[in-house]
Amino acid sequence: MDTPKLFVDAADWAHARDFGCPVGIGLRRVLSELTGDPRVGACTLTVSVPLPDWGYREVAVAWPGLNQGADVVVLVHSGPVTALMRSRICAGPALVIVVPDLGEQSRQLVATRLAGGDLLVARGRILVGQLHSLALKHPEVAQQLRAIAGPALAPPERLAQVAIIGPDAAACGHLSAELEGVEVVDGAEVDVVIALAPSRGWVASDAPTLVDAARRAGRLISTAPLPPGVSGRVVHPGAELAEVLGQVLSHPRGDQLPIPRPGAWYQAAERLHRRRISLLDARLVELRTLATTDFSGAASGLAELVGEQGVDSPGTELPSGPIMSPLLLAALTGTASARALWPINEVIAVLVGAALAATVGWMRWIRGRREARLKWLDHEIVRIRSSGGVSWGERDGPSAWLRRELAGVQD
Repeated sequence: MDTPKLFVDAADWAHARDFGCPVGIGLRRVLSELTGDPRVGACTLTVSVPLPDWGYREVAVAWPGLNQGADVVVLVHSGPVTALMRSRICAGPALVIVVPDLGEQSRQLVATRLAGGDLLVARGRILVGQLHSLALKHPEVAQQLRAIAGPALAPPERLAQVAIIGPDAAACGHLSAELEGVEVVDGAEVDVVIALAPSRGWVASDAPTLVDAARRAGRLISTAPLPPGVSGRVVHPGAELAEVLGQVLSHPRGDQLPIPRPGAWYQAAERLHRRRISLLDARLVELRTLATTDFSGAASGLAELVGEQGVDSPGTELPSGPIMSPLLLAALTGTASARALWPINEVIAVLVGAALAATVGWMRWIRGRREARLKWLDHEIVRIRSSGGVSWGERDGPSAWLRRELAGVQD
């Protein structure tokens, strides 16, 4: 099998770099990883499992299989492949192969897929991603690396799978023939469920069926108002079903985010807090330089936003502290010291009073600014922590629960 042109161009460019060039070293390391034996890892929806001796380089992976060091992810799953799982499989860049077990038939299936050219496709996608990553890390050669990578490889187009339910079978069949750009299937594991209501509309007895459909698919479209307790999108009179379907498919599944543990939420809030402080305390001179050198159209706007002198910590976003208190304290200090020295010498009294007033006022303003900053930080961390904090669902552990939720698998 011929070597793809992408790999040849990347190898030629890396070979032409000067000795010790960090970009060339990094690209050669990537090419070395992508030209050896296939890197294969096996996992279930909850845990990583050891790979049998199939003759491949074994790597540890866990669903959803985002490990950049794996070419192939063998997902051991005997149940139905949900719509979320199908979306993840198509997204890549690694090749995901679903098998019921790790027996001999599964080994033959993996070997057939790898021999059929799927491995080169997956490795090409990984190389494109690594080239774009190197381009972000090394702006001086970013244009050359992106030219080698070419346009970003989009995941293969997958038709959305839709299920149509309703008491009128004939109307459901007619609607199936009218829908375009989607795949109408009979099954529970689909991307969207369209509930075709009867002429009388939905009644309370239909609620359990609609709730189950919304729970399984995560998206429910109804042609009539839904009963109480059922969440979904209603096609209002005058609206096109195809337009509503496209809008629903463009939004995430479900109405609720995964429920975090209080301890994990606290740690995440602490990390976000420290990250935010480090960003606020960083100088913005680099941003002004980047705006004036790398962006022609937005240079003037960014430069004006950042300012010509740069902004020191903590930044203009923070409160500047009280003003009246330093002014009042400076006035009182200057007046008192000047009156005390006035009988001795008028000039000395004025100079000493002015110096003491400026010193005391400046110190009080600095202290007030620090107090205002600490108060603002306390308010921010309270706001971050108070935006969550609900209880964690009892499952087989947080990682297993999150993977199963992302995969759309119901207990």
